[in-house]
Amino acid sequence: MQGEWVGEPQYFKPSAEPRPTLVFLHGGGWVQAAKATRLNYLLPYLMQGYNVVNVEYRKGFGTAPQVALDALLALRYLQDRA
Repeated sequence: MQGEWVGEPQYFKPSAEPRPTLVFLHGGGWVQAAKATRLNYLLPYLMQGYNVVNVEYRKGFGTAPQVALDALLALRYLQDRA
C-alpha cells in the first residue's frame, strides 16, 4: 500500500504519485447482487497498490440502459477528479 498513516487517531494520507485505477462492476446480470458482497474480489488489487472504485448501479429487469448510464457517470466522476 502506498502512502502513510498520520495523525492521532491514525488517518491514512494517500500517496501523491498516480496509481492505476480499477473500476469494478460487481455483476449479477443487472438484476441481483450488490457491490458490498464482492469486496473479496477487490483485495488483491488493493494489496498491489491499485485504486479500486466499486460501482453500484440500478438493478432490475429492463434497466440495461440505466445501468450503462450509471457506469458512464462513474467514469465521468473519476475523470473529473483524476
